Amino acid sequence: MSKPAFVPLNSKQHAKLSYSPQTDYSFTAEQTIVPLMNFEVIRAAECFPVIFPDAKSVVPYAMLGLGNRNIFVDDKGHWNAPYLPLMIANHPFALIEAHFTEASDKKSEIAIGIAEDAPHFTQDNGQRLFKEKGEATETLQHIREALMAQFRRHESLQPSLEELVSFTCLKESVLEVTCAGKTKSVGGLRCVDRKVIMSLPESTLGHLVQTGVMGILYAHWNSLRHLQRLLEDPSCPESLKNQE
Repeated sequence: MSKPAFVPLNSKQHAKLSYSPQTDYSFTAEQTIVPLMNFEVIRAAECFPVIFPDAKSVVPYAMLGLGNRNIFVDDKGHWNAPYLPLMIANHPFALIEAHFTEASDKKSEIAIGIAEDAPHFTQDNGQRLFKEKGEATETLQHIREALMAQFRRHESLQPSLEELVSFTCLKESVLEVTCAGKTKSVGGLRCVDRKVIMSLPESTLGHLVQTGVMGILYAHWNSLRHLQRLLEDPSCPESLKNQE
């Protein structure tokens, strides 16, 4: 399933757009990983395995399935996990980098993006996003404030988390998981190498604790126990289920 395409929200193109909140998460049915804000890792790790797919990036992702489907949403679109990742909860809105030209200079800024084809949007009913003269309605103001609060919280922690790249600790791992009394091996998952982290100088470890990064790492390591649920789901490929 391709990711939803987000376009910048603007008062001219979307002047008559209305928004109706929905709790149907069918759009995630084939989504097997979802990016997380760094500060939500601790809560997400209570439900999902958390990995770092990109060797050069510290963007954490929640794993929602090992096959071709998200095991946490049912065929009626109900979300069946105690935690709902913010990227899904915020849909059909997201903060995106919008590019524009001003006085022959190309610039970019963080802006609200929308998935135009989302069923949340209509022209006829729901909560309007813009007033007659193009001003943001209270609905849009609240959405913007919530997204920006998340962004500021994420950005405040990001520099400390990015230090992990310099430690060369993001590595592909083969993890052993016990299912039905048998040990299964799941490979190709990029995780933070615990041995590398624990071999760092005490001053560096203290810094990771003070900045909150260590809390995220412990949550990441502990979250890998949830691989068992993904392996036991019928959607998991037989090649993984039979791998020992």
